[in-house]
Amino acid sequence: MSIFVHKNLPYYTGPDSTPRHTLDLYLPEGEYPVLIFVHGGGWQVGGKDAYTHVGETFAHNGIGTAVINYRLSPHVMHPEHACDVSRAFSWIYTTIEKYRGRKDSIYLAGHSSGAHLSALVALDEKYLCHTSLVKGVICISGIYDITSMVNTPWGRSFIHTAFGENPTTWNEASPISHVKESIVPFLIVTAEKDFDPIKKQAKTFSNLLTNATFYETPKKNHLTIVSSISKKDATAKRICEFVRNTQHQQTAHNYIQDSVDKS
Repeated sequence: MSIFVHKNLPYYTGPDSTPRHTLDLYLPEGEYPVLIFVHGGGWQVGGKDAYTHVGETFAHNGIGTAVINYRLSPHVMHPEHACDVSRAFSWIYTTIEKYRGRKDSIYLAGHSSGAHLSALVALDEKYLCHTSLVKGVICISGIYDITSMVNTPWGRSFIHTAFGENPTTWNEASPISHVKESIVPFLIVTAEKDFDPIKKQAKTFSNLLTNATFYETPKKNHLTIVSSISKKDATAKRICEFVRNTQHQQTAHNYIQDSVDKS
């Protein structure tokens, strides 16, 4: 399958925009569902250029993929990371039909801190006008309870730099605080050899969600679960299966669009 790549597209051009407000599109032929991939890096490091393999893998499987950059700490703090993800989602929603993508089938996906941001934007209604516009969410080795991560030696410095030292902010920034009844499906993926606190959070978060599938990728750790994504990779296969199984399901987006069309 041929794919088409569009690099460094600005998704936000406001007066406070930066070069971090860009994304890369990896697109298959024909019409397709769309996956927005948010990279990890403890909210402080990382960038879209390291995830070319992610975009190419899913595009070759018929899923258009937007790999995004967003502003990082310490230059900005919460909620700016999540605001950037919501800006990227809004750009995709209003623009992707020009590239033959389906705006009624947009998925949020991310790894580590990127999984945190994807889950938060999908669950906390303040980031999108309708969280139901999200067709599904794919969280890979994510962080869902900021407060509990503060109690880990390796997590404390990340949390304080990105979220400050106010426990109220930690709670508000935790996807687990915004779990509610929702028909938006989640795929929660963790690695067999991941850090124990992250594995524990993944299971707890999955159990609280009303529409979640849990999968543990064998033989992978926190980094290799995403660095080894490829056509034959177990994680990629499970994600493609999740998209195939959910992209035609009726969601609140369809009801919203039907109401608009009939008005």
